Amino acid sequence: MKMKFLFPALAAFFIFLLPACAQKNYGITKSYAYKKTFTPGNIMVDDQNNPVNAGLQVQHIVYLEVSGAVTPVVDEVIYNGDSYDSGVYPVVTLPEVVGKEKSTEKQILLPVGKGNTLWKIELTKKAGNNKLNPESKAVSILIKGKIDNKPFSVSITKETELAQDITY
Repeated sequence: MKMKFLFPALAAFFIFLLPACAQKNYGITKSYAYKKTFTPGNIMVDDQNNPVNAGLQVQHIVYLEVSGAVTPVVDEVIYNGDSYDSGVYPVVTLPEVVGKEKSTEKQILLPVGKGNTLWKIELTKKAGNNKLNPESKAVSILIKGKIDNKPFSVSITKETELAQDITY
């Protein structure tokens, strides 16, 4: 007699309750990650002519395509184990011209699906962070936040490198 009720109860659990417990990327339809490397023209020096903040500078940018016009609120960004601050900006002009891919020199355009909005997230490394694995070539970007007071979590494992802009 108990077996008659056990199977329907388990089936109802897996069909209705288990999916409700899983964290979803609420409202996020697509995500893209890009990085651009800059070489400074004039390098600042201190009083003893030692370079200050010399070397390459890297800018990390993430785009999130969100269904509807709700603004995503980013609470936390972890890039390869380091904590980053983020600025979230709406993309008004569509399709968004991201730049040229470094390896192919092809222009990257981000179109947006009907009824969706595109958000640009600029990442800035927090002061005092130390790389957990500085030689790692693998990309791991984790973004956590809320859309319409519902939590989301996006994990990105591919980052496209952009060609440097040529300016004179």
